[in-house]
Amino acid sequence: MGKEKGCLCGSDQHMGMLIVFVIVLLCIFALMRRSIYLQEKDMENRMLRDYMKSTQELYESIEERTEAMRRYRHDLVKHIRTLEAMLERETDMEGIQLYVDNLKHQYEDLCSQDCCGDEVVNAILAVKRQQCERKRILLEVQVENGDYGGIRELDLVALLQNLLDNAVEAQERIGEPEKKKISFRMSAEPEGIHIFVRNQIPDGERPEFRSGKKQREEHGFGRRIISSIVKKYHGEDRMLWDEETRCYTEELWLKNAD
Repeated sequence: MGKEKGCLCGSDQHMGMLIVFVIVLLCIFALMRRSIYLQEKDMENRMLRDYMKSTQELYESIEERTEAMRRYRHDLVKHIRTLEAMLERETDMEGIQLYVDNLKHQYEDLCSQDCCGDEVVNAILAVKRQQCERKRILLEVQVENGDYGGIRELDLVALLQNLLDNAVEAQERIGEPEKKKISFRMSAEPEGIHIFVRNQIPDGERPEFRSGKKQREEHGFGRRIISSIVKKYHGEDRMLWDEETRCYTEELWLKNAD
């Protein structure tokens, strides 16, 4: 009888230890999950801060360029009046010609990178063109004149920024400078806009929705922004891959906001 009681006590102890062990494991598992969650949130917050910083820099460039165009237009009346006064005197024709040439140069400098009549689109593409020039990437741009006001400026900036950033990043991984090329086309249609982006893919790679950078999640963050904007405007995002030419093409159709 005593032996049976001893066996039961031993079994109870083993069961109790097992329960404690399981509880400890569950606590460790819960702490690990919490730690992973906090790390992911921290990474996401850092990516968001980096994205907001780059977006802020882009907006500052856009505002700077737009403000320069507004100042030119505002001062145009003064320039015309100055020219009229100089012509009335007709004493310094050489000075008049220099004044006109300087005015013309200012205008050509402002308009040299204009693609269409939309100042926001022009400003975004001017910034991206400068970026590509610094990185020795050929950027071909074709934008039709039209009304792009059906897409909110904030969404349009975010969309074009992420589409072109993805293309630029792929070109940076290409060794041969002559192969670095991005084609961008944009047109306004009756119900919305159509965007076309084509770029080369480095040899040995296939197009994937992840980045060659260490921060792969950052690239995914940009893709999520593109997808959310396409969904917001009830659009379509079509991606094509030509292995023979190693060209990756992305086409988007977005409907105008109601």
